[in-house]
Amino acid sequence: MANSIIGGGMLELPFVMSEFGVVITLILLFFVYFVTIISLTFLLKLSNLTGIKDYKKLASHAFDWKAELFADFCIFTSNFGVCISYLIIY
Repeated sequence: MANSIIGGGMLELPFVMSEFGVVITLILLFFVYFVTIISLTFLLKLSNLTGIKDYKKLASHAFDWKAELFADFCIFTSNFGVCISYLIIY
């Protein structure tokens, strides 16, 4: 699975650089990097404070039951996308 995710990203990066340029692509990469680090930091802090280790329950605790459904949807679409990319690449 990791091979298909990394492979897909490596195939798209030159195309993105050719379309948007090196500078904008690097700015976007660093922006996504920092947003990911901040998000993971918040998740870890909330998990340590509440003792909840499940992503869906953590979303429900932080917001409400709608966030739990949204977390389910995000996990499903992410897994579905990985399966589709695995089928396309291999």
